[in-house]
Amino acid sequence: MAIGDHDGLQQRAIPAGTPVRLRLINTDDWVRQTFTLTGAPFQVAAIDGTDLNEPETLQDTQLVLTTGGRYDVTFVMPDHPVMLRVGGRDDLGILMSPDGQFDRIPPLPEKLETFDPLDYGAPAATPFGADSDFDREFTLVLDNKLGFFNGTFEMLYTMNGEVFPNTPMFMVREGERIKMTIINRGAVDHPMHLHGRHVLVLSRNGVPSTGSPWWSDTLDVLPGDVYEIAFRADNPGIWMDHCHNLVHAELGMTMHLGYTGVTTPFKVGRATGNRPE
Repeated sequence: MAIGDHDGLQQRAIPAGTPVRLRLINTDDWVRQTFTLTGAPFQVAAIDGTDLNEPETLQDTQLVLTTGGRYDVTFVMPDHPVMLRVGGRDDLGILMSPDGQFDRIPPLPEKLETFDPLDYGAPAATPFGADSDFDREFTLVLDNKLGFFNGTFEMLYTMNGEVFPNTPMFMVREGERIKMTIINRGAVDHPMHLHGRHVLVLSRNGVPSTGSPWWSDTLDVLPGDVYEIAFRADNPGIWMDHCHNLVHAELGMTMHLGYTGVTTPFKVGRATGNRPE
């Protein structure tokens, strides 16, 4: 495991009083990663590149990032060391010191809360919400089944009962407001990534999103989770919607969002001779 270009502990000298912004990105294609900042109160300033409204100050809180997910963390450097741990380890992360001395590591609290964006920050105006009228509503069911895929018997990862390239395409028209319900009936989590846009999280497991508007492009859907999300169809194209766990995507968990009137000369499926990475 590594953070940036280091597979150990990075050291940074940062003068006291300096505003610091850390952009956390989980590039692992399988593991949900945990980050913990100790030694200073902090805020989660952005999710997936979108700023949050009036983020609250946190302490003794761990951040769990799904594959492809991003959190921006901000704090003011105090007059003592601050540690960003990866996976709860003392030997992996970033140790920041105001005086250039790195012989003290802030201890990891025995009890940690887990950051939840659903009720974090302050509400703000959005172009649509849970009470809006939507032009189309889709349901996307994530599941597993045993079957043959490319000549091998595998545990397949399905979207509405099918594996790519037989997964259904959701069709929209430009300008429409779309609501999608994502249901994970499978046994593992799926970091779902819809290309070409951010989506507004309306609810999770029937609980409305009441904090800052939560705009995401990589949503961690755990087993049993039901998410309601919404977006405006304002970016015409033929866009992938897939699990960011690339093993799952490779074994069928890929589909497309298409716009009426948008076509492509390219085809999908092994018979085409395409050899994607």
